[in-house]
Amino acid sequence: MNTTPTQHQVRLAAQLYEMRDTARRLLGAKFKAQMATYGDVVKKVAAQHKESEVLAAMRIAKHPECTPTETVMVMAALVEMTEPSA
Repeated sequence: MNTTPTQHQVRLAAQLYEMRDTARRLLGAKFKAQMATYGDVVKKVAAQHKESEVLAAMRIAKHPECTPTETVMVMAALVEMTEPSA
């Protein structure tokens, strides 16, 4: 089994980390608290739909009422849940 990430996967990861960096810049001192709040929403949706947190974050981001800023925050929270900031 090949475990080397594809170019697409590397680009996607880079975009996700950029979203986290953007959220950090926008939220400043509120970053940790807001990421925890968005992370709780992702976990709740994952539990409701019996799916992974990745799929739940994508479900939230694709929702018609989700604004572009909320999409960035949800995806940033997903990154923060997976690999917390120092």
